[in-house]
Amino acid sequence: MSDFLNRMKSAAKADLKTIVLPEGEDPRTIVAATKIIEEGLAKIVILGNPDEINVPGATVIDPRNAEKHEEYAQKFAELRAKKGVTIEQARAQVMDEVIEPALARGEVVVCDRFTDSTLAYQGYGRELGAGLVRSTNDLACGGRYPDRTLLLALDPDVARNRVEGRSTDGTGDRMESAGEAFRARLRSGFEAIAASEPGRVHVIDADG
Repeated sequence: MSDFLNRMKSAAKADLKTIVLPEGEDPRTIVAATKIIEEGLAKIVILGNPDEINVPGATVIDPRNAEKHEEYAQKFAELRAKKGVTIEQARAQVMDEVIEPALARGEVVVCDRFTDSTLAYQGYGRELGAGLVRSTNDLACGGRYPDRTLLLALDPDVARNRVEGRSTDGTGDRMESAGEAFRARLRSGFEAIAASEPGRVHVIDADG
C-alpha cells in the first residue's frame, strides 16, 4: 500500500492540479489544506472569509467578492450539474424518487429541513453566497420549492441550552458547534428568507 501511495504522490507532484475547498473556516478544511501544501501535492484554493483563514501557500477567495461571485456561482452550478454536490445530489434523488411521485398522487410531503435550511446554513452561515446556493437548489429541485415553510423562532440562549442539553458531549453537531458568529449569520439568514417571502414562510414562536 505504501508503494502505491508513494507512486500516487509522485504523480501528483509531477502534475500539480488545483483543488478548491469550500467551508474554509472549518478547522478540518484548514488541516487538510495545510497537509496538502506541506507535501506539495496540489495547489489549494480555499473559499471563505480571508480574515478568518490563514493557510500559508493557499489562495483564499471570498465567495462574496462582487467581481468574482457570479463567475464562481456559474462554474459551481455547471460542476454540480455534471457531478453533483453531496447534499444537493441527494436532494435531487429524493425529489425524483420520493417527493415528486408523492405529490403526483396528491399526498402532502413534510420535510424536517429543505432548501430554505440549505440557503440559511450554506449561503448565510457559511457565507458561500445566497445566489450560489439558490442556483444549486434550483438545479437539484427543478425550481420546485416548498409551498409552506414553518420557521421556529427561538431566543439564541434558549436554543443553545437545548442543543447542549440533547448532546451527549455538550457540543452539538458540526454546524451547531460552529461558533457564535456562525449562529448569528444563520439567524440573520433565516430572518432574511422569512422577510423576503412572508406569504410562504411562517414564523412560529418556539419559546413555549
